[in-house]
Amino acid sequence: MRKVTLFIFVVFSINSSFAQTETTDADSLGSYTYRVSKWPYFGPWVPSYLAITAGMETFNSHYFFAGIAYNIPKGSKVHPPSGAFIGIRTYYKQHMNDKTNYSYETDVCMMGGICLGMNYSYNHLQGEIVHGFKPFFGFTGWHIQFYYGYCFYSKDKDVNDQLVHNRFTLSFNLPVLRVGKKEKYKDYTVTNRW
Repeated sequence: MRKVTLFIFVVFSINSSFAQTETTDADSLGSYTYRVSKWPYFGPWVPSYLAITAGMETFNSHYFFAGIAYNIPKGSKVHPPSGAFIGIRTYYKQHMNDKTNYSYETDVCMMGGICLGMNYSYNHLQGEIVHGFKPFFGFTGWHIQFYYGYCFYSKDKDVNDQLVHNRFTLSFNLPVLRVGKKEKYKDYTVTNRW
């Protein structure tokens, strides 16, 4: 566990200067430098990419999950917070104490400083299938998310009260594969125009 914690700390404490300077020029908006985003995509231009997502969910019961994420849009005309993400995540979630309590889930979310999204869960609970919908909100930065969600289920009561409505989640996305070619973007320097 210490090795995993150390790896996560090293990966996410890397500074946002992962951009390669190409050339400097100017236009009507001011001077700019062409740059190319590099892994782990903390800079102002975020490419489309596939990522590994993992985390844990807790409140009254504890779950862990792992899956894949896809950051759909590429780029930004403003400087987003480090590790911005707008896309889809799908994962397998397992209860830590009960092997018969697991689910397959999909998130549609926007994460850039503030985390907003909607979750759909297909829950297997001791032979029963229960569908769930969870809106969530929270905070994110450097590909790490912390958010709260309230889950609405298709059945009001389950047999052993294992479905929890209030959920706190801590998760991270680790980009592993850029989708598409490398593209240059204009990184404008702030100039006093008065």
